[in-house]
Amino acid sequence: MHTSVAFLSCLAASAFAQNASSTNVTELAAHLERFWSYGRSPPVYPTPEGSGAGGWSEAYARARELVAQMSNDEKNNITYG
Repeated sequence: MHTSVAFLSCLAASAFAQNASSTNVTELAAHLERFWSYGRSPPVYPTPEGSGAGGWSEAYARARELVAQMSNDEKNNITYG
């Protein structure tokens, strides 16, 4: 991982040192965003169910009550938009 960070840092410095066009800078920014946003931790499938520990217990209970009253169409609308 340290090699990847060093490589991206050098790439960024190189792009700016060469008076990179705005397109190249935009592409570099997109690559950096993907590097820092994705693949940084192992996936967990299926997503573990929350337990509502600590101060979240009341919120979890209220959410469970609300979801229990919803139809599948309503649940799908919330998750898919």
